[in-house]
Amino acid sequence: PTSSIALFFDRPIDPDTVSSDLLTISPAVAGSTELVDDLGNQPAESGDGRVLRFTPSGPLPANTTFSVGLAPGINGLAGGGMAEPISWTFTTGAPQTSLSNQVVFLSRRAGIPNLWAMNADGTAAHQLSTELTPILDYAVAPDGSSFVVGDGRRLVMVDADGSDRRVLTDEEHLEFDPAYAPNGQRLAFARADAASGSGLGIWERPIPGGDAAPLDLSPAVSASPTPSGSPDVGPAASWLRAPRYSPDGEALAFVDPSGSVGIVELSSGEVSRAAYLASASPLWLADSSAILVSGRPSERTRDVRGVEAPVGPLEPGVSVEVGVLERGGLSVEEAAFGAGIVASAVAPDGRIAHIGLDGTLSISDDPGQRGAALPGLREERVGGVAFAPGEDAMVVVVLGADRGDDSPEGRIERVELGGLRREVLANDGWAPRWLP
Repeated sequence: PTSSIALFFDRPIDPDTVSSDLLTISPAVAGSTELVDDLGNQPAESGDGRVLRFTPSGPLPANTTFSVGLAPGINGLAGGGMAEPISWTFTTGAPQTSLSNQVVFLSRRAGIPNLWAMNADGTAAHQLSTELTPILDYAVAPDGSSFVVGDGRRLVMVDADGSDRRVLTDEEHLEFDPAYAPNGQRLAFARADAASGSGLGIWERPIPGGDAAPLDLSPAVSASPTPSGSPDVGPAASWLRAPRYSPDGEALAFVDPSGSVGIVELSSGEVSRAAYLASASPLWLADSSAILVSGRPSERTRDVRGVEAPVGPLEPGVSVEVGVLERGGLSVEEAAFGAGIVASAVAPDGRIAHIGLDGTLSISDDPGQRGAALPGLREERVGGVAFAPGEDAMVVVVLGADRGDDSPEGRIERVELGGLRREVLANDGWAPRWLP
């Protein structure tokens, strides 16, 4: 109900040919039509405008099917225009005040990757975020009351019902890798300077409102490689990523792409670090005693250059294994999962899901056990997984043979771990999470 309607053209549009009379919506909706750039902003130059956006004056009525039409008349800056009118339909859903017991996931079914939610049986699928730029990462409040989406440039917070959208990131910074604290009162994220690409460390923002503040991760208490710094902005600057709160809310894990992983105790500020080239976000064990890190051991730091937007989530490479860093520990110990494995999810009861480079999904009871592949999925290539919060089930992303190796999109299925019964929930999604 809170979505705008946007049309993306394949070339810059002549603003003098844009007219709200060319766009028709039925049933009629009050609102405004404007030409914007790919990020949804006013075009800085005439060649930047190639998105025609209609913004309703208020929420659209729920459970209503709308028809949209665009008549010829809009031309490109270099000439040429539409030969025929185009039209399509969409149906609004009903707003929800909470996302509890929902499966949330990313999908491009509305044209641009955005955050979606559905019931645990696949019914009532509805779009949550309505951004014009592709959403790369997200976080959901523990009570399901709000969510944060990131496009690799900025973080946007929205209430569960789609209202009260607010951009958290100013123009001077890039912010990414969001994570809510277990009590929902803080949001951690990574920040970089938008102009230089220099890393600015891990920051926290109080919820529901307040100024963000940097987390002090002094390298003085590190046992091995210090965070990468930028001489342009001083030694306190660092290129850090993927903050993740412990389940007990008393510690925060992070990744330094230059060659280490670390854990900070939030009450004392004590930091423990260990040499490791992590290539994915850390995963906490259910009892908050340690983190799982996917990557490879390294005795040497590496040079990390400035970032360029959009900044995507960390993606594991091909030469990976899973290590374990205990809370307060100074070295990463190898888990028993074997080589070519990525840790994917930890269940509330402590079970660990890990995926091989061939897409084989296995479950282990703890890091000291190699685990076993799920029989019902041995012939499938799995790209993602999330455990159910209170039952013996999970959702998995089954990657189809028709999609390239680099595509995260697949079929989201619910799998009962006991009987291994499978049920398709969605045919086009990735990065699922099953909320309590």
